[in-house]
Amino acid sequence: MEYLRKPDPLSFDGNVAENWRHFQTEFDIYIEAAHGNTNDRTRSYILAGREAIEKAKTFTYAPEVKNNDGDVSQAAENPESVAVLKAKFRELCDPLTNVIIERHRFNTRFQGESEPVQSFITSLKIMADTCEFAALKDSLIRNRIVCGLRSDSLRKQLLKEKDLTLHKAVQMCHIHDSAEKHSTQMSQSHELNAVTHKAQSSQNNSRPCLYCGRSHARNKELCPALGKKCSASSKMNHFAQVCKSSRTQRRQASQNVNVVDDEEDATEDWEVHAVMQTQHQNEIHCTATINARNIRLKIDTGAKCNVLPLSHFQKVKATEKINKSKAVNLVAYGGDRFSTLGTVDLHCRIGDTMQMITFQVIDRLATPILGLNDALRLQLIELDKSVYELKNEDETQLHAEITSEFRDLFDDDKLGTLPPKYVMRVDPTVAPVVKPARKIPQAMETKVKEELENMIMKGVIVRETEPTEWVSQMIATKKKNGDVRICLDPRDLNKSLLRPHYPMRTADDVASRIGNAKVFSTLDAKAGFWQIRMDKHSSLRTTFSTPFGRYRFLRMPFGINTASEVFQQAMERLFEGYPCAIIVDDILIWGSTVEEHDANLRKILERARQIGLKLNLSKCKFRAKSVSFVGHRFTEDGLKPDTEKTDAIRNMPPPENQAALQRFLGMTNYLSKFIKDYSEKTSILRELLHNDVVWNWTEMHQQAFDRLKDDLANPPVLKFFDPAKPVVLSVDASKSGLGAACLQNESPVAFASRALSDAETRYAQIEKELLAAVFACKKFHDFIYGRQVTIETDHKPLISIVKKPLNDAPARLQRMLLQLQRYHLQFVYKKGKELFLADTLSRAHPEGPAEGAEFEHDVMTVLSISPSRMTELQQETLADATMQKLAKFITEGWPAHERSVPPELKPYFSFRDELVIESDIILKGQRAVIPPTLRSTYVAVLHKGHMGVERTRKLASDTVFWPRMRQDIEHAVSQCSACNSNKAHLQKQPLINHPVPELPWSTVAADLFD
Repeated sequence: MEYLRKPDPLSFDGNVAENWRHFQTEFDIYIEAAHGNTNDRTRSYILAGREAIEKAKTFTYAPEVKNNDGDVSQAAENPESVAVLKAKFRELCDPLTNVIIERHRFNTRFQGESEPVQSFITSLKIMADTCEFAALKDSLIRNRIVCGLRSDSLRKQLLKEKDLTLHKAVQMCHIHDSAEKHSTQMSQSHELNAVTHKAQSSQNNSRPCLYCGRSHARNKELCPALGKKCSASSKMNHFAQVCKSSRTQRRQASQNVNVVDDEEDATEDWEVHAVMQTQHQNEIHCTATINARNIRLKIDTGAKCNVLPLSHFQKVKATEKINKSKAVNLVAYGGDRFSTLGTVDLHCRIGDTMQMITFQVIDRLATPILGLNDALRLQLIELDKSVYELKNEDETQLHAEITSEFRDLFDDDKLGTLPPKYVMRVDPTVAPVVKPARKIPQAMETKVKEELENMIMKGVIVRETEPTEWVSQMIATKKKNGDVRICLDPRDLNKSLLRPHYPMRTADDVASRIGNAKVFSTLDAKAGFWQIRMDKHSSLRTTFSTPFGRYRFLRMPFGINTASEVFQQAMERLFEGYPCAIIVDDILIWGSTVEEHDANLRKILERARQIGLKLNLSKCKFRAKSVSFVGHRFTEDGLKPDTEKTDAIRNMPPPENQAALQRFLGMTNYLSKFIKDYSEKTSILRELLHNDVVWNWTEMHQQAFDRLKDDLANPPVLKFFDPAKPVVLSVDASKSGLGAACLQNESPVAFASRALSDAETRYAQIEKELLAAVFACKKFHDFIYGRQVTIETDHKPLISIVKKPLNDAPARLQRMLLQLQRYHLQFVYKKGKELFLADTLSRAHPEGPAEGAEFEHDVMTVLSISPSRMTELQQETLADATMQKLAKFITEGWPAHERSVPPELKPYFSFRDELVIESDIILKGQRAVIPPTLRSTYVAVLHKGHMGVERTRKLASDTVFWPRMRQDIEHAVSQCSACNSNKAHLQKQPLINHPVPELPWSTVAADLFD
């Protein structure tokens, strides 16, 4: 109870008797508040404090009142009642309110001349609390908003709205206010956004300093510009805002300066940093992870401090307290002045960097801002180096108009509902499968429950209590931000589903329709598959088991192999005759002029509103000159290959030795039939492979190398994707990178490669190989989604692990396999020496930080082990020679044949695909592999409860593993003296003689026999 005020110490000065009486009363109340029952504690909280106690002594309590018949008509007021005590204090502290006056004030309230809409609405809500409007409260607030607004145009919009509610009125006011601000900002020819730290007014006579531009005492030693360099002229002892060298240039620009002033003591060095923004503007953002929650920060190179709204601070649930002593005043864009709540220091992870960042906390709706200093410190920007693509004013204005006019299409809280319902067609020869619930870590149970309830509220799933023929398993995975994703494992269900085999559209199909298009937009369906409802019978087939009961999907789940074709068919039917192209959840709109494009865009959005489609605003792009769509780039000049498909080739570093050159030439030789004059182009490179030639990479070799890369990255070597042809993904992983190629008829369609992160380099070889497959599927998603795809790999164990049930795989492999559930994949083995493209790409990946490394944050183990035992297991594993040989095979790969494996490791060969390493512990699936030196100890621990052989085996099979574990447990149990001494022995029954019958057939016996 540290937050409850303790009684003051007993004083022996003055009236000691009176002091003791007060002390005893306060002490008794404090003890009740700390340890009493609920009623006593609540009452004691109210009376905590000497003044409250004295006031309470003056209260009078109404006695019991009886009627003429002697019955109690009104009970006496109980001084011990919390409700009575609160009522007495309310009467004391809250004088009688005149409702007539309060309503008069409410009905005469108008929006002030410079008062923001938000402030006006908040004021009305507060005033309504004392008006006793009861059930009419919301409607009367709505009426007052409409009547009291300063803007006539906004009032007209509200009056046009049918069935206007308070919520809708507030939302429209916010949108209008935001649009007005954006319109004002865009109407300026130039705009200067700055964040400054402003000095407080001096108490003595002072005037603006000629060196810093601020007011301070006439003492140059006190000037903050002393010893500082001007950012405009690079001269010393003054700031840019007073620089004479740049004054002429500043006069020539017509500017509107919006300043955010950070008012504090001027003894600190705070210069004005600004970014000039012409009519072209683009915002730069980054994502910061704070307390396992993601916050999107706007990088403002003109800001001198970082700003965090209170709502975002509460969202991250940080334990740090706001330092109110450092509160300052800020002046926002448009001249709106407000105070901050103070500063807070938060640990932020941005990318791979963890830093402490100081934020100014504000209590208003705003975008979190990361200022210049911290953006430079975190290396998010590089001055004079970074170039950003800028949006034009038309694109920005259209974006604002669309989000305002069609805001209901971008509602994050609602799911779309597309007709008709999906009816699954199943193969009657496939028997239904019922599977039990998988275990989930105890630490995840609460979040899994919350996510299930969230999906129920959204209408995605519903509880199922009746028996069902099909029961699949649930997979719960942890996202980077700490949230949980609930997925269905539909492997068995997919075997029974009959695909509609609806044709999927291609880039050529789209290109033939767009003609001379010059302007483009793309739309993205939000959680597309969940916008398709299912009929009752189909829904029952998607029932899945959890530790909390069974649930079934009401919307079409991700992962079933018919989903993409069903969604494509529904979308094309609903948008038939409209000027757009659809490939699954992506929509392309075009026009030969801006006017034609805008008209087409509005037609599509109106149609989306009619059919109930919801869109993902963050993935939509409006009125662009070029867009990326299904792996191709649609531009005003026609269809072009997407450069992202060839980045892996274009960014390939030159070989550093003969082995690297040999790999590169092996790859080019594989595609030599598509390269004109191949022998001539490679002759100078092949000379370096001769044994009698010293390695010397010259400019001529570099030119030949670059020419070959250009050939690989352009037609005729690089082909356009053809949906009529089969798709093959060639994947491989080296010790430092991943490589992949998308092929059709042995011709490359796209290339991809990346470096491994530091954590990924420590993966087992099978994990790296499967990670390469996941990387390829995500990179080439536009080409393979909804199609049967073959994946070539040179790692044989990978073929068997993908065929096993998902829960038999180790934790990290489970997460990777789960990423592949949405695709129709067939893994085939191909010898490494024949895997030219992927092998070369994986070894010659671009240098730099790894992108897409997401699994190191997504691995959870359900192994329950104490820290001391874990340390012991790690130490013994590292010290044991056999375990280290095993670890080397797991990391670097196993021999192709068992005969090449050392005798002590042969027992592990048959399940080598299930072995991984995590924190220096070898795991077989979810079970720890115990080194020989600890096996007897673990057998003793497992048999500590003196269970029988089978129960001890079952306990061991959930947590640990080693070869011949079952035999070791059986031997230990049979040799246990305690078990043997208490074992129940079968007693021999004494022989019972039957009486001899006196006559034939006088006794008849019967028994059972086979």
